[in-house]
Amino acid sequence: MAADAHGAQGDGEVNITALETYIEEAEFQFIVRKDFKLERPMAENSTHWIVMGFHQDLDEAMKIALKDSIDFLVRTQKMTKNEAYAVCSSAVDYRVTQVVDGNKGVGGGPQNLDSVLSSDSDFEWRIRDEQETQKAQCPIQG
Repeated sequence: MAADAHGAQGDGEVNITALETYIEEAEFQFIVRKDFKLERPMAENSTHWIVMGFHQDLDEAMKIALKDSIDFLVRTQKMTKNEAYAVCSSAVDYRVTQVVDGNKGVGGGPQNLDSVLSSDSDFEWRIRDEQETQKAQCPIQG
């Protein structure tokens, strides 16, 4: 049985109220990727890689999620940090996942980027043009 399953809960859990349920039978697959060195766990579904940032300060939780997204894109898509930063700003959806506990949560992450960054897409050119005009500099260190 999987514990603490929610039948319904809004994004940004704000108190302990949710429609609690249980999962009598489910199949979970956990894959340990030895080719990935991560500071924190990530998840993947059919459309997205999902980063999770947790901290007592919501701004810090967001910075953690952003840093993990940037690191992921640099490592897997061979982008510079500034290119990854621009992608995170223009193509990544982040959501507040919880504020009820001591730690606030932010989740989200890059789409599986095959279609977004394909050679027939002008997305890459828009990012480069935006960087040249705005000189976007990645503030995330490390």
